[in-house]
Amino acid sequence: MTSIKSKIGFHRLAILFANTCFLFAGIWLTRMGLIVIALNEPLTYFHLLWGPAICVIGIYGFRWDYKYVHSVTIDDEKIAISRWGTFYWQDLESITLHTTKLVYGTRNFKRKYYKAIMINFKNEKAIFLFDIKYSNINEIRAFLEEHVINRKS
Repeated sequence: MTSIKSKIGFHRLAILFANTCFLFAGIWLTRMGLIVIALNEPLTYFHLLWGPAICVIGIYGFRWDYKYVHSVTIDDEKIAISRWGTFYWQDLESITLHTTKLVYGTRNFKRKYYKAIMINFKNEKAIFLFDIKYSNINEIRAFLEEHVINRKS
């Protein structure tokens, strides 16, 4: 039985580092604002307003990674996705190896689409494996095509 495990892309690690920097910079700016208040210095609200705002940007980045980046293990019988569970290929409804998904954006703001693999199981919502998240997405795509799609047809 062959299996493949997802690997996080290097650019995702860089973005996690940037989110950490945002978080610590926001904490530092907020701390500096509180020190200015404690010393009765002439108050500039820059630190108190922008510190928490920068923290929120960092926290949102971590939340986004938690929501969209999953550890995936695929073998001949099933796909196991962290925080979602295990799904068996016998319950597979459809699979699309090349699709795009709107990740964020509205009518008034810029829309952002990412390339992905879409997997639909019976009585479940669609699972998307985004190309930008995994460094070995081409291996995953080839594995799915060879072991799942060709076996089903």
